[in-house]
Amino acid sequence: MSSNIIIAVVLLQLAQGYYALAMRHYWQQVMHDSGDSMPHTPRTYRSVATLLLGLSCCMMLASEGPAMGSLLWILATGGSIISTGYLLTRRPGWLRLLCR
Repeated sequence: MSSNIIIAVVLLQLAQGYYALAMRHYWQQVMHDSGDSMPHTPRTYRSVATLLLGLSCCMMLASEGPAMGSLLWILATGGSIISTGYLLTRRPGWLRLLCR
């Protein structure tokens, strides 16, 4: 497995975390005990997430080519959505690392 693919999957996971933090409900779930308000607007979190998604797509396409890269990117996106959902269910506090 190429290191570009691993980096792209990490970028996808980070993007899904930022998308989750852009939603007020999940922000409150992550920050339930600290009472912090959102330091940035949800639009900022969505913009960062979109940038990370684009970077991960470019990395997958560059490393594997258009046919296999697009397939891997779609599958990895689905996996990162599911893992972010599990993370929000079991350990939402771990997403605080993205808030700094």
